[in-house]
Amino acid sequence: MTSSSCNLVCTDSAGEPVCDSLLVSDKRSKRQADRLAQDDSLAELFTNSNFSASASYMFPKICWLSEHEPTVFAETETFGSSNSFLTRRFTGRSVTDYLDAEKFYYDRDAGYPDELLDRLGLDSEQLPDVVQVGTDIGPIDDSVADELGLPSDIRFVVTTYDALAAFWGSGPTEEGDGTNVCGTCSSLRTAMPGTASLDLSGSTIKAQRFARPDILAVGGSNSIEGGLLEWVKSTLYPDEKQGEELFDTMEAEARESSLGAGGVVFLPYLLGERAPFDDPDARGMFFGLERKHGREDLVRAVFESIGFLTRHMVSEIERSNATVETLEAAGGLTRRNFACQIKADVTGKPVLLVEELENTALGCMIITASQAREEDMQSIANEVVDYSRRFEPDPDRHEKYSELYDLFRELYESNKENFKRRADLIERLDEDETGSDRQL
Repeated sequence: MTSSSCNLVCTDSAGEPVCDSLLVSDKRSKRQADRLAQDDSLAELFTNSNFSASASYMFPKICWLSEHEPTVFAETETFGSSNSFLTRRFTGRSVTDYLDAEKFYYDRDAGYPDELLDRLGLDSEQLPDVVQVGTDIGPIDDSVADELGLPSDIRFVVTTYDALAAFWGSGPTEEGDGTNVCGTCSSLRTAMPGTASLDLSGSTIKAQRFARPDILAVGGSNSIEGGLLEWVKSTLYPDEKQGEELFDTMEAEARESSLGAGGVVFLPYLLGERAPFDDPDARGMFFGLERKHGREDLVRAVFESIGFLTRHMVSEIERSNATVETLEAAGGLTRRNFACQIKADVTGKPVLLVEELENTALGCMIITASQAREEDMQSIANEVVDYSRRFEPDPDRHEKYSELYDLFRELYESNKENFKRRADLIERLDEDETGSDRQL
């Protein structure tokens, strides 16, 4: 079983939710995250490169609840993740793995941060128990087995959250095997030995360690990728039948435009960004529009922005002294050959399509098999992961895209303060009208 990380689920003593989950994309705790980042007494906590004072993490969300929803905060017996919530549903125990627990600033030596717990008047027992990835925590409850029609002797093995399960489901068997899970958002991580010396300063790139084998998954997850095409579908094709075949139409129209989308560059930060940089205020923007441009140019600019997002992540991973030799890709976006070829051309890396589209589920199987067979996950991945197609980068297109990528990056940097100014302005206007917070 797996789910996304950074979804805060608040439950009562019976394990029932007391409010809607605060999702990873929920930005309401931005102020609380900023306060944590500026608190000198927490400086040592954030020397851990896997911890971020970001609105997507759990403690900023808990702080926001304590200030804005005190009744919910008081009624909550357990502050958990969606993984620990589902694990409790199956086993009666609120348990998660140590990589998911890092979103609560859990350290494998120090545990949960006592200072933050004390400030909030909480106890570590109100957070999930933490175990190693691949731990067998016992059988599922009889009531669950009866309800789902499962054998009563099924064991429950704790895996990890979706992006890291998909890392294994993409088959990283060699150093520099980059795994790219292309769903609504995108995860990109590369395999490095546990002894690798990395420099993770200046970005939100993480190096998350697995024990069997001793390997680092270096990278992160952005805020949106395949979801950009969903946005294009509903926004630029509102009168078209909204089926899967519409994506074929979008791809065909994008091919009618030229490389560079006729001079249109799209900043794709519709939900802000969390990796390789953290900016909840960043937003989308079409740059360079002229009267000559048509829908095909806008759609191509969005496709190309997906390649630019991937290149930015690859660049920051490589800046950390990790290597990315290939991109082993899976997820819904890989159904679009056009998007896969653009990724190869923009990054200059071969893109290999994982044969199993649902590679997150495959990754969970690999983790579970590792526990059952007492073998390392890399060996099992080598045994079960296959690839259906390979996209090679075109050197000429890569050179042209490199110039466009530089412009793409400069557009964000030159508008960073404008994005913050916009967010502050909208918040003030909204407070003037309603006197309440607005989720940007």
